Amino acid sequence: MTDAAAATLFRLEPSIRHYAWGSHESLAIIRGVPFPTLEPEAELWIGAHDDDPALVPNVGRLNQLIANDPKRFLGSLTMEKFGPRLPFLLKVLAIERPLSLQVHPNLEQAQAGFADENRKGVEKSSSERTFVDDNHKPELVAAISDFYAFMGFREVADLTALVELFVASGALRLRDRILNLLKNMAETRGFREVLEGLLGQPDDAIFVEETIHAAEKIAMSDSTYAASAKWLIEIGRLYPARPDVVASLMFNLVHLKPGEARYIAPGQVHAYLSGLVIEIMASSDNVVRGGLTPKRVDVPSFLSIIDWVPENNFRSEGIESGQITTWTPPVDDFVLTRIECAGILQWVEVKAPLVLFAIAQGATVFRGAESLDLKQGDSIFVAPGSPISISGSATLWCGSCRVGQ
Repeated sequence: MTDAAAATLFRLEPSIRHYAWGSHESLAIIRGVPFPTLEPEAELWIGAHDDDPALVPNVGRLNQLIANDPKRFLGSLTMEKFGPRLPFLLKVLAIERPLSLQVHPNLEQAQAGFADENRKGVEKSSSERTFVDDNHKPELVAAISDFYAFMGFREVADLTALVELFVASGALRLRDRILNLLKNMAETRGFREVLEGLLGQPDDAIFVEETIHAAEKIAMSDSTYAASAKWLIEIGRLYPARPDVVASLMFNLVHLKPGEARYIAPGQVHAYLSGLVIEIMASSDNVVRGGLTPKRVDVPSFLSIIDWVPENNFRSEGIESGQITTWTPPVDDFVLTRIECAGILQWVEVKAPLVLFAIAQGATVFRGAESLDLKQGDSIFVAPGSPISISGSATLWCGSCRVGQ
C-alpha cells in the first residue's frame, strides 16, 4: 500500500449541483444510488473550483490540497503556464428542461467585470452578482445521449427565411420586431437591435401567443423549421408572455448524437435544451444570462460580451487512436479524452494533472505500486508524472490540460 504522503492517485467524491432543470434519475443511475432523487440533480463537478471542489475522502478538498502543495498536484509545467490552480473543470450534466440563454466572458472581460463588481462592493454570493470569478469560460460539450441546444446566430438568410415563414403563418408582429431590422441594417447591428427589443422587456402576451400559434402550425408541417418551432412552443410553456421566448428563433438549433462534440468560445450565445452530456471548461463559473430563466439576467453585460458573427463553427472533431478519442479545443486550459478500455490495457501519458470519470462499467488504474479501482460513477485525480495504465471494460472520460510546447 502506497504511503499517503507519496500517493499520486486520489479517489474523488464530486460535488452535485441541484438546479430545477436537472434530472431526478440520470446522475443517480450513473452513480448507482436510489432514484428518483428528492431534488433534481443537474451537474456533477469533478475538479477543484473553489465554489464546489471535489472531496478526497479522509484527506480534504482538492482545491485545498493543491493550494498546500501545488508542485505535487499540478507539476511545474502546469504551474508555469496557469499558476497554482487546476485550470480545468470536468462536469456531467443531466438536462431535463431548457437552460438560460447565456454567454461566457473572455479573460479580459472576466477580469474587468470581476474587479468592477468588487470595487462596487457586490458580495460574491449576492444574486446581483454577474462575474463570480476572474477567469474566462470557454467550454466543450460531448453528447452521451441525444443532445439539443441553441448555439450561435443563424445566418441572416436562414433567419430571414424562418421569420418570413412565421409571418406567413400568422405571426405578423415579427415583421416589425425582427424582419425589418434585419433587412434595413448591417448584419451584426441588426442582430443587436432585435435582441435589445426582446430581452429584458415587459411581458407581451399578444405578441408571444401570436408567435406560438404560428409555431404550432409550422411544427405540424414538413418544414425544415418544424423542430425549431417545437422548441419555441416548449420554451413558451415555461415562460408565457415573455418576449425573450421569441428570441430563441435567432439561434441555430443543434442536435448532437452520442459521441459528437461542440466547442463554445467566449462570446458565443447558447442555451442547452435537453440531454446527458460531458462538459469540460476552463475552471470558471462565469455565466452571463440574457433571458429564458427565472434567475437574474444582466442584459447590458450579455449584449456587451456577445460575439455577433453568425455561425462561428462550433463543431469539434475528435481524433481517434485505437480505443482513445481526444478533443483538443483552440485553448490550452482543457483537453477532453474518452477511453474505451474494452478489456485491453491502455497506457496514458500524464504530463499534466488529470481527472478520470467512469461513466460505464469498471476499470483499474495502475501506476507503479499504486492502483485504484473505478466502478461506474467513480472518479479519480491523477497527479502529473509517469504514465498510468488502465485495464477493464469501462468507458472513461478524462479531463486534462495542454502544457509545454
